[in-house]
Amino acid sequence: MTDQEIKEEVLINGYNENGEMKSKKSKFSLYIISAISTSANFIARAYTGLYAVAIGSSATALSLITALRNLIQQVFQFTFGRISDRIGRKIMMIIGLIISGISVGLFPLIRNEWVLVVGVVAFSIGFACYYPSFTALQGDITNKKNRAGLIGIITIFGAFATLIFLILVGLFGNLGETNLQQYQIILLIVAGLFLISTIVTIFLRDPPRKKLTEKKTFSFDPLRKNKEFRKFVIANSIVAFAMSLGWPIYPIIRGAYASASENSWIWAAFTALQIIILLITRKIIDKMGRKKLLFIGRLLMFYVPLNMTIILIFQLPWWHFIFAGALSGACNAFYMVGTIDEAVERAKTL
Repeated sequence: MTDQEIKEEVLINGYNENGEMKSKKSKFSLYIISAISTSANFIARAYTGLYAVAIGSSATALSLITALRNLIQQVFQFTFGRISDRIGRKIMMIIGLIISGISVGLFPLIRNEWVLVVGVVAFSIGFACYYPSFTALQGDITNKKNRAGLIGIITIFGAFATLIFLILVGLFGNLGETNLQQYQIILLIVAGLFLISTIVTIFLRDPPRKKLTEKKTFSFDPLRKNKEFRKFVIANSIVAFAMSLGWPIYPIIRGAYASASENSWIWAAFTALQIIILLITRKIIDKMGRKKLLFIGRLLMFYVPLNMTIILIFQLPWWHFIFAGALSGACNAFYMVGTIDEAVERAKTL
């Protein structure tokens, strides 16, 4: 697409000559997509492991569900992001949302742990299609001056929506007579959220842009050439590995001690504290420094397995999980903000 064609298209598609959204309706659609899709993805990830436990999945299957989900969502994002450069953000977002919605919608019909693993692989591919395309879209419609503000609003919008939908799915989940039925109802609601996100995305117009013509291959040069960035990535990888050891265990314990609706309150506590920390962290990050934020976030996360150990030893009721859930949400916010800022700072030196 030439510069002249872009200028002609912006008048039709609701963007100004700089490619920024000029229509309040378009921005509202973007916020709705973010709110609903963020909620759907979070709830699907949170309850897939719990549903796996409910159908009697083994620890091996739970480990595969976690490992494959994280691996696929991270590794394929680069590839699908580059595809969206060629065919458009909107198309890739719709494809990703449809795949995710269909996959989650079929989960309630699955009773075999290995079939569920295949279903999680499909869901993860859908997420890998959607997320980088949506992220790139935010970059397409903003400039350096307004980018941080828009992304900040979208992030908070998604967090608040997730909190609300967690409470709602917990309440609607109570309609099920058994714990398994409650999880099935929740997953079906999540599939519906993906459907709504897809419909709203259909009416969203792609921002005008020049199509990608050059080929860019994935490279490890930044890791080889930049010592500080290499140390940062290694530290993050070690933390991720340590946390991954506990991921298959958590749904087993939580599934045994808390019902579907009770787990929704635990996750709601996680989201609520995350929102609070996200709102205040930006104001204190310059005073504390990124390394302190990362250290605090990582250090306090050790309370999560300690909390579960205490509950198991003393046979405490389910609501004690809320303490670990809330602290985990706060730590996740510290860790997320610190990691993003550190990554951006390192990227400047690459």
